[in-house]
Amino acid sequence: KRDSVRNHIRIKLTNSTFTSMLFSLDSAQSGIKNGFYSDSVFRKFFQKGLAIQANGGGNGLMYTNLTDSLSRLEIHYRKKNGGAVDTTFSSFKMIASGNTTGTFAASVTANNIVRGRAGYPISAPASTDIYLQAGPGSYANLTIPALDTLSNRIVHRAEIIIEQVPTNFLQDSLFSAPDFLYLDLVDTGAIKWKPIYFDLNPNTFYDPDFKIANYFPTGGVDYFYFGGYGRYKADLFGNSIRFYNFNITRYVQQIVTKHTTNYTLRLFAPYSFTYPQHYFTNFGYNNKIATGRVRVGSGTNPNYRMRLRIIYSKI
Repeated sequence: KRDSVRNHIRIKLTNSTFTSMLFSLDSAQSGIKNGFYSDSVFRKFFQKGLAIQANGGGNGLMYTNLTDSLSRLEIHYRKKNGGAVDTTFSSFKMIASGNTTGTFAASVTANNIVRGRAGYPISAPASTDIYLQAGPGSYANLTIPALDTLSNRIVHRAEIIIEQVPTNFLQDSLFSAPDFLYLDLVDTGAIKWKPIYFDLNPNTFYDPDFKIANYFPTGGVDYFYFGGYGRYKADLFGNSIRFYNFNITRYVQQIVTKHTTNYTLRLFAPYSFTYPQHYFTNFGYNNKIATGRVRVGSGTNPNYRMRLRIIYSKI
């Protein structure tokens, strides 16, 4: 009654054929002797270990940590203690697969989850909204046609501002927005995508048009410069919403000064991504897989309009 652990899953092994078989391994039973004497003896009966599977319905996705110090197998039993029968238990903590120094090896796999995206809001969204699911999820293509005719100037700051459209307070708290969004370019020549120029990390040289090496910054994405991480603010109606900023200052400067291609942009919330036309390197991002969804305003949303803000000086 004093156990107050939160976010905790317990699976009780009820009286069944399985528990009867465990009981029969005890040295006091006839036939099989000393089934619990050592790990090597026990593994003769459990060569493939135990599997924990989610076999119910519903629309839930839950993360667990098998290597956490509180993840364990507990066996509760009775034994004599000073002549009297007492109740106690043995605890076997899980360790990473391949680690031979622990007591209970744990390896990780996953159930196959197929998302249904028919109808609203993915395949038939409102014209004022964009619905993003964390990867493997959905993405949106963004175009900024006004950049094609923007005259040359000194761009001090160019940022894309993205705001969450609140759906329902309870739903938005239970099904939270992704922690990070990512922005790259539609590579029209290869009908694929490529990193955005210059702004992913200003401290590392990279060129998205290189074929093999240096097409992505070796130092990774500088989130504090490039942005994409979710923050909270109050909207016009007092609601707490997530919002994201992307710094594309140097990319915009290149367009207005040298009249380079004004690419279509891809916006999404990846767990990881790759650019196979260059090289099959998988770049991990800061989102957990399939965790998070958010409805954001498009360029026509009256209250949560997505926009590019440019701070500049005339030449």
